[in-house]
Order: sequence, then structure tokens, then C-alpha cells
Amino acid sequence: MIQSDAIRQALREKLENGITLKTTGGTEFLVESINPTEIVFRVGEKKVRVAVMLDAVDDLVKEFKFIPPGGWMRIGAVTGEPKPGTLAAVVRAHTQGASSASQFAAVLEHIQVAEVNPTRPARIRLTV
Repeated sequence: MIQSDAIRQALREKLENGITLKTTGGTEFLVESINPTEIVFRVGEKKVRVAVMLDAVDDLVKEFKFIPPGGWMRIGAVTGEPKPGTLAAVVRAHTQGASSASQFAAVLEHIQVAEVNPTRPARIRLTV
């Protein structure tokens, strides 16, 4: 069974402030900081600040309880309203309206708690 605590621990132990990662589309972004309540990204050419509250981890784990073990969830990164049941919908609820599902997926893969399949439609599955 997937546990929020395992993901939060991996975030604390394996995610470094100032690291640059890439989304499935190859776009680079900066992990500006992580603290007990949020991850802050700098995205795009203008390095816009996007904060994702870590409560998103708990909601993601809840969503995966409805997916068979080892099953995939669409990332569904869009600039408009995300479709229910996608990572974008889960993450959007924990930002100030910003689309940051692609960055969140890259972080989860980087800390080795998820696997990302970048072929369209891009998908993610938790591995913890």
C-alpha cells in the first residue's frame, strides 16, 4: 500500500534546493526550495515562482487507492482546467491555480517514488 509518509520522507531526504530537473517534455525548471509545507519551483523563461503545498502528496495517495496496484494515472498537464482523475487535477488544488503537474511528476520520479511514462498521453505510477 502506498504511504504518504514514505513520499514525504523521500522528499526531505532526496530533493535538494537549487536542483534543475526536466519535465517529460524536456522543459527545464528549478526546484528553488522545499520545506515541511511546500515545494517552490521556478518555471518558464521568466522563472515564474510556483509553490505546491505538500498536502498534494496526501491527495495523490488517496487518488491512487482507486487505481489497481502498479496502475498508471495520466499526468494531464494543461494550462486550462485539468480533467478529474489526473495528476494535474490533484496538484492544481494545491497551488494558486498554476499548472505544475509536469514539474511535480519529475520531482516524484527524481526522488524514486514514481515512474513516469513520457509517451503521450504522459502517465505516472507510484512505486512506493
